[in-house]
Amino acid sequence: MSIRYATGTYQTPSALLTAIDTHIVDVLGWTRNMGPTLVAGKSGRRAHYQKTITKDGVARTVYWNLLAPGATEVQGTLSSETNKLGFFSYPSTGYDAGLAWDRQPGYPVASTGGLGLFPASTIELAPASPLNFIIAGNAYGDVYVVFAITNGSNRSISAGVLNKSSCGPYDGGEFAGAACFAMSAKWASNNLMETPFGFYTVSSYYGAGFLVRATVDGVTNWVTIQNEFNSTDTAATTPIRGTGNVGCVKSYASAENWPSPALLSVSYVHPSISVINGIIMHRDIQCAVMRTTSRFSMLGNVPLIAWSSIVVNNGIPWGTIVGNKFYTNYIALELRDE
Repeated sequence: MSIRYATGTYQTPSALLTAIDTHIVDVLGWTRNMGPTLVAGKSGRRAHYQKTITKDGVARTVYWNLLAPGATEVQGTLSSETNKLGFFSYPSTGYDAGLAWDRQPGYPVASTGGLGLFPASTIELAPASPLNFIIAGNAYGDVYVVFAITNGSNRSISAGVLNKSSCGPYDGGEFAGAACFAMSAKWASNNLMETPFGFYTVSSYYGAGFLVRATVDGVTNWVTIQNEFNSTDTAATTPIRGTGNVGCVKSYASAENWPSPALLSVSYVHPSISVINGIIMHRDIQCAVMRTTSRFSMLGNVPLIAWSSIVVNNGIPWGTIVGNKFYTNYIALELRDE
């Protein structure tokens, strides 16, 4: 297979949405249920798509719902994640033109409070100069969009079906999400802002940034994939929760990172450079679902992307100690040719 991508610049969120619409329909084969359309009474534009993706002989249908803001205004109702500015990307289990953009069939709902969960990625309403984007896809139809914002960092939205060759069979695997709406200082300072599992912060809760459909122990629901959460945070997560393998710190007990012990963590503390030969070792981005507080099951790998280390500090190799200072690396998102 080969990557199928488009690059360009955007000056409004609606322009980015239009570019996404064109590429995923004309190149990646998604069905346009509703093209970019003004939301009644608001300045934002909604769009809705679906795609049946077959991997390893199993077909799963992904429903992807997007909203590009047109002004700084509340974009949804009765939701924990639509009261701030952002480019929204959430999955559902169907499409109904008669329903609101954030009330499509089977939309994710928080385990307490009954609020909808709609991941959003920070975006600029009117950047001073055009900002870059890349829309990447593959022959299956998986899609990963990365776009710049004016503070010099990137954000991402994505949708598709997980690659499940790394785990046992289960019903599900379709996903969609956005990263990120709010991140801690450690994430911002170590090039982790565009990770697909970037969490959303509402009040003191760490919530949905990436959602995977799965049947777990006989229960079918959206799994909230998180890298940072507190065990009591249920107002911004679905009843089934999981984790990804991108992290900030190495401590399992840290409140700022709770990676599954079953996953090989990708972190700036443990960058993927061989200390023997200096070769960069790329890492898959993986998801796992929490079965108990200490046990996880693999859900699969996120298609189209991997993480790799990048050397900082004027090229000083990772692990060098100068003046009792230990030099580390940032990690970088790499689009894969698959």
